[in-house]
Amino acid sequence: MSTDELTVSGRKNEVQDAEPIRRYTTTPGVDIRETPDRVVLYVDMPGVDETSVEVMVENRELRIEARTHVDPPRDHTLEREEFPPRLYRRAFDLSDRMATEGIKARMAKGVLELMLPIHEEAKPHRVSVEVG
Repeated sequence: MSTDELTVSGRKNEVQDAEPIRRYTTTPGVDIRETPDRVVLYVDMPGVDETSVEVMVENRELRIEARTHVDPPRDHTLEREEFPPRLYRRAFDLSDRMATEGIKARMAKGVLELMLPIHEEAKPHRVSVEVG
């Protein structure tokens, strides 16, 4: 057998990774955009099912957590796992201008969209100038 072949039936890998695959918690990438009424976060979490996403606000801290998980068919035996369950975790401190009670979240195609409303009093507004 050549050294680039993988022996599955003998439960021995003939090819080993030069470095072990790291299985740490992942900090997802985030795009942040602002409109006059809200701040919108786009959180990239590929492979996440929307049912595993948790969004919490406590003491003006926004916490996001989600997990990936793939269930192999029952009749399969795991020989090598390079797509292990992954935990995504990110936290943000929210300024006083953010209205935490009106936050909305939507998940589509591995991207979590969080819409954080801005308090009315914090929105830009025109001030009239009196003459005289």
